[in-house]
Amino acid sequence: MAVKGLAALAAAAFVALACGGGAERATPVSPAASSQAPASTNAAPSSSAPVPLPSATARAQALAPEAAAALPWIKSLPMRAAHAAVDSTVWASIPTKTDVRMGVYRVLQVSGTTASLIDVLRVRWDGVPGALLLPVLDPLRLKTGEVVTYADWRGYVGVALVTRMLPKPRVRFRDAYGIVRDEDANIGEPLDGTIKPLAWVAFPKTTDAAALSRGIVFAIDGDTLFVRDDDGHAFVVERAKVHTIPFPAKKLAVGDPIDAYTAEQGYKSGIVDRVFLPGLSYGVVVDGVSRTYFFSDLALPAAAPSAQGVEQADPAGK
Repeated sequence: MAVKGLAALAAAAFVALACGGGAERATPVSPAASSQAPASTNAAPSSSAPVPLPSATARAQALAPEAAAALPWIKSLPMRAAHAAVDSTVWASIPTKTDVRMGVYRVLQVSGTTASLIDVLRVRWDGVPGALLLPVLDPLRLKTGEVVTYADWRGYVGVALVTRMLPKPRVRFRDAYGIVRDEDANIGEPLDGTIKPLAWVAFPKTTDAAALSRGIVFAIDGDTLFVRDDDGHAFVVERAKVHTIPFPAKKLAVGDPIDAYTAEQGYKSGIVDRVFLPGLSYGVVVDGVSRTYFFSDLALPAAAPSAQGVEQADPAGK
């Protein structure tokens, strides 16, 4: 089967995850194909009726609390009932031995403080902590021009811009392969500048961090935040030690001041010197050098997300 055809089947499976449907019958999806990005920027196929969710073809186990020696951040995770209905769609963060897998899943079973979920590759994940489940809300509540946390049918979780609401919500974003895509959205969590689950924040990874890193909040327990960085690693950070990231929702112009992010240097002050894709991609001069940045790598300078003057936090797993 051609790559495009297999990718289309993976897209249909994601529509099943996001839109509902039974868990017994559907066209099979190849995990190998789902791991490949299509060469074009076409949107995921849509369907007028919910696509049934395929039954699982593989099983995996979320890392249990007793494995805290491997990932000590789990020690800080609160025990909570898994508040999710069977066959509903949820955001979930799944701890493994190496990282935290984050995405949108369908609920297969709920048992006390854990749940069993199925992902777009038809892998069943058992033992997912209830504290790491979040509801998927109606995308029709989104607004044109909003910046949102988005999950696409390829398994990517990132930042997107809502470009229209009618006839269907539609977003633009840069996927895990660096491809700018424009597609219909079944999933989206508005970023309103508050610290909450699925918010993106600048945070210190270590006590001697020279710059703040970027991450997404995947759980909250009072003033304790659980943050996943761009590499999928988890950190426990105090609420007072992070800043929400004010992504630019409006188009920037040449000469505008802006903070630009790199994993090595964190956020640094710069000036827009070129506009490649209005609202999406810009050339920014930082330290005398012009580089290309996508809007999700930029922050409005009012927040000044730098590490100076910020009390540092202890990273999870240290």
